[in-house]
Amino acid sequence: MFTNNRFLGVTCMFVVALFVAVAVGGSGQSQEVRPYQPFPILTGKWMLDTGEIITISQEPGGKITGLFTPSVVCLNNSTRSILFTGKLKVDAQNVGTTTIEGDDFWACTRTPAMVTECGVQEVFRTKFRGTVSSSSITLESLRPHYDFEMVGGRRTNCRRNASKDEYGAPVTLTPLCRPSTPWFDRGSAPCQNLKTPEIIVDSLLASVRVCGSVVYSYRFTDSDQLTFQSFGTELAAHVKRQIGGIVCCDQFQQPAPRGGCDPRSDFDCDGLNNEVDTIPWPHNPAIPLPDMNIFSIPVGAQVAPFPEGLNSDDPGFLPMSSGCDCKWQLIQGVLNCGTGGQGHSYVATWKCPTSGRTMTTTKNAAASAPCP
Repeated sequence: MFTNNRFLGVTCMFVVALFVAVAVGGSGQSQEVRPYQPFPILTGKWMLDTGEIITISQEPGGKITGLFTPSVVCLNNSTRSILFTGKLKVDAQNVGTTTIEGDDFWACTRTPAMVTECGVQEVFRTKFRGTVSSSSITLESLRPHYDFEMVGGRRTNCRRNASKDEYGAPVTLTPLCRPSTPWFDRGSAPCQNLKTPEIIVDSLLASVRVCGSVVYSYRFTDSDQLTFQSFGTELAAHVKRQIGGIVCCDQFQQPAPRGGCDPRSDFDCDGLNNEVDTIPWPHNPAIPLPDMNIFSIPVGAQVAPFPEGLNSDDPGFLPMSSGCDCKWQLIQGVLNCGTGGQGHSYVATWKCPTSGRTMTTTKNAAASAPCP
């Protein structure tokens, strides 16, 4: 077992039991089915290719809004607080492609003389279109055309000519970070309603239910009960390894704030729908296991594998979500296996992607504990 000498100063076991319900017939229990979300989940903070931060919120029907965080100056006298509002659509001609379009894109006039000489607004609303995925958003806005005459070096007789309107150069957004997941907080966070995730194995249907909502399910077509039951056992162990043994339902059931995500659709707020956020079961890759990640690891980060049993039930190991407006990134993990009767330690370094704040947490284990 490991101790948290930096936070609580108490001994905490790595593994907390996960409740497994195995039934042959109907369970007789009602359960809330997660809302189906056919589009990529874009909620979170994104960065424009020009460096501005955009906070995107997404409604279940596919309406998304992008807000500048903070507002940005447009030319001299105006600011933009919103970039766009639009509706996602599945492209029927190109399977797997999602598009966005709408009339509400707020753009800046690029030429100051168009403001002073033609009376064009510094910030204007226009049509836009684009393509989206969970890792990239590309948008094009319609640029209005004006005809005018140059007299004495100034524009005169300015007039709109919509027939010459054209879409401008595209802008690209990439994810800066994903929303935090306060329902996974451990330690000092107040929570009145802590519950254990339930693994329901019932009539060839295996599912994970959290705080009354189903966040994963898979129905077997093979009637082999031995395979079915062994999968239920592995599913329980897998969920415990990934998210631990308790969830704060107070936080889970809160309405998603602007820029936050709905755990019923995206349990770990990684931008993937629960239905497709899976990894293959090692014993049978055709069968999916849920992929639940309560923090992220940047590409190239030097992170040693966790020792057996280390998970988020260990209070103080994962920083509190209140310390960052995004999911924490694990940027370094060092496992120190003691020798000659000395104990072991795992030192984790975390970073908040938006603020750049870093912090270190350490877990210790007795010399008798296994250490790779």
